[in-house]
Amino acid sequence: MRGRKALGLGLLLLCGWPTGAGAENKSKLYEAAQARAVELASIFNGGALHFHAEVLLYPEGMRHRAVEGEFDYVQASKDESRQEFRFGSFDELDVITATARYRSSTTAFEPLMVAEARELMFAPVHLADKMLVTSIEETERLDGSTQQCFLKKVTERVSQRICFDKETGSLTDESFTAEGIDFEFQYSKPIRDGDHVYAGFMRRFEKGSLRCEVKITKIDHEAAAAAAFEAAKNSESLPVCRKFEPASFDVSRDFLMPEGHSLVGGTVVVAMKLDAHGRMGDSEIQQTVDSRTDSIALKKLGRLKFQAARCDGHAIPSLMRVWITFAPDARITRLESLE
Repeated sequence: MRGRKALGLGLLLLCGWPTGAGAENKSKLYEAAQARAVELASIFNGGALHFHAEVLLYPEGMRHRAVEGEFDYVQASKDESRQEFRFGSFDELDVITATARYRSSTTAFEPLMVAEARELMFAPVHLADKMLVTSIEETERLDGSTQQCFLKKVTERVSQRICFDKETGSLTDESFTAEGIDFEFQYSKPIRDGDHVYAGFMRRFEKGSLRCEVKITKIDHEAAAAAAFEAAKNSESLPVCRKFEPASFDVSRDFLMPEGHSLVGGTVVVAMKLDAHGRMGDSEIQQTVDSRTDSIALKKLGRLKFQAARCDGHAIPSLMRVWITFAPDARITRLESLE
């Protein structure tokens, strides 16, 4: 349910994997649970659908600084949809038809917290279809329901956990912990809609701090007016891809060399543009450590060799968001390539 954005997400970590028949059987149980959860949450069945949600963003996890916004998802068919985020002066509209895609935004780059809210809402239909499970457990939730949790634990500091409601099969919790990455998505107050079950309330935590909350306030199946799928006047035209291949990069030895940042820990997040030749264009620091470390992060990105994203085999311009963790050496711990 990420809509206009074909997302290539890499968690770039060196991890060991469980082996043996026990792990294989647990993984097959996860695959069955994942398929059921995605089927329940899928919105791409082609019928008319309208979601309206209230969204609260919490800069630095502070409730008294909450930023209020709204999100609308309107679908006329599996090939025709519209998404809009509204947060004060920020407005982003994406229109997708069978032959064209249009995006208009009040900023050059989608703010990081808006992207995080989008990821939270769309995660239930984009769960990994495979997981090398080390253990399975059942736990009781605060509302009295029971969830079945699949855990992949590589080390004490590297783990992944995905939980499903025992009664409905819908996603209830997803978390991942590793160097520079620590997030948890929580889903509750399920809303039944025919054969589907949607989370009525969602929360995202980063390193234990609340980042955003989403509350679905409306679901209906009324056909949208044709005008809903007209592009805004200032829209950017995007290609319609049957197959999107995310941009990638090669890490050079030069990138790994320390540059005086060994005493500084933290993660810098950079949003940037790539052209069809893989050349880095405009960029924006979306999460800072300090001015020196931010500068080093940009310098290191400039030393990478990028391969452009591809649409149906053809190289295209794209957007990227890169997480660079300094602890104390520099590592790219996550990458998003956005169409």
